[in-house]
Order: sequence, then structure tokens, then C-alpha cells
Amino acid sequence: DGLWIRLPDYEEINEERGGEISIALKELGVRKIDECGVLKFSCVLPNIELPEDYYHSVADLVYDCQNLGIVLDEQGQGMKNFALRYASALEYENCRTLPHALEIADDLRQYHVVSLPELRSYAQELLNVHGVKLRLEMEDVFQYEAYATGCLQDQGYQLNATGDAYIKKVETPQLSTDLRME
Repeated sequence: DGLWIRLPDYEEINEERGGEISIALKELGVRKIDECGVLKFSCVLPNIELPEDYYHSVADLVYDCQNLGIVLDEQGQGMKNFALRYASALEYENCRTLPHALEIADDLRQYHVVSLPELRSYAQELLNVHGVKLRLEMEDVFQYEAYATGCLQDQGYQLNATGDAYIKKVETPQLSTDLRME
């Protein structure tokens, strides 16, 4: 017998009803989560696997799942393009495990992402940074998106698998674009 638990568990908020974990423990007739075992693991993030010998206790697994659920619910505490940035970073790092997904979430500001709809404004910023001012007659024919794409590729950015954003891990956030992207 088993139960599905959806995490995060907001028991502190729903005190009168109890949280997912409390309800599951009661239904299973146990007092602690470590008295249970994992029958099946499923994660909303693609490619996340659960190696059988990775977690020594169910409580550790539940703790990591709880943290991931909170990260996803908080959406990077309002970070612009959180879902796109996080999904692209997971793919960029070839993330396969829950602890790695949590590590990436903790360092998400190190990933700079430029979505396809932002290519034109990114190109305009690059031109401004380099002091390039296009003449009025050139603005209509200049290929902003192609220029931005070329610059991003030259800087080591990679197009994500869904083809909707370029991503690169940067040690120091790029001032002009990261401020706008946050």
C-alpha cells in the first residue's frame, strides 16, 4: 500500500487541516516518515531520476523534494523569466538528480538567459555599450536579431533545446543585461 505526497507541504499554514506529510503518515499508520519506503518517485522536472542508493533515508528525500517544491512555488522570488531560466539552466548543466537541481536553483543568478523575443533589445544594448549609433535610414534594415545571435554565440551562449532562449553560465553577472533580466 502507498500514497502519493505532493510537495511542498505547507503544514505550518494549514494547521487545522494538517499537511500532506501528516495526512500520509496518519493514513499509513506510522509516526515518522522514515518508517516508510519509496515505491515510486516522480518529479515535475524533466530528466530527474532517483538512483536507488542515493538517499539513505526517506526523510532526506522528502526534505529535498520539499525544498524543490518551495523553489518552484516561489519562482525565484519574482525573478524575471524564472521558469525559462531554470529550465534552460537544468538543460545546460545536463541535470539528472534532485540535489543537482537544488544546487542550480541556489546559483540561478549565475545563468544569463536571453530569450528570442529579447534579441532586438539585447542587440540595441550591445550597440549602445559599444557607442554605435545607427543612422535613421539604417535602423529599419539593420538585422538586430541576427546581430544579437552572432554576438551571443561568439560569447559562448548556447541555444536551449526548445529554441526559445540563449544561455550561458557567468561567474560575474553582466551588469547591463542582468539588471534588466532580473
